[in-house]
Amino acid sequence: MSEHVSNLLSAYIDEEVTNKEAELVEKHLTDCSACYQEYKDLKRTKQFIGETYENVSVPLSLENTIINELQASEKENRSKRMKVAVAAGMIFMAMIFTILHFIPGGLTLGSSLLRFSFTLLHASALSLSTFPYLFGVLGVISIILMGVLAVVVQRYYLVEKY
Repeated sequence: MSEHVSNLLSAYIDEEVTNKEAELVEKHLTDCSACYQEYKDLKRTKQFIGETYENVSVPLSLENTIINELQASEKENRSKRMKVAVAAGMIFMAMIFTILHFIPGGLTLGSSLLRFSFTLLHASALSLSTFPYLFGVLGVISIILMGVLAVVVQRYYLVEKY
């Protein structure tokens, strides 16, 4: 047999090969001293690691430390997501306000809309710690409201123009 079975040895030791692969490995190990030596070395290494692992004791505080780090990371991620959402909402509102600036009579409506949207976003940011999903809901409502008001202003502009 010309091909070595090195790539199957670990799986063979762990009994993770098919019957056909196991027969192939066993036959090859009887014919190839290099693979047989590799097999013995790998088996000894796995046994050593298994025995060493059994003797390792993990401090009880490790689980609490890991959980605390994960919770701190989640709080930081939540804070970053909130900042991105607020920034995106403010950019969107600034775009709407800019568009309304060029529509006659839209500036007054735009400023009212902008103030109302900022109030919604501010209220959602304040209630974020109590109701985490409320920020998203109020953000979506304010965006929908701005879209509806933009359409109303556009129709008002078109009706008054003609």
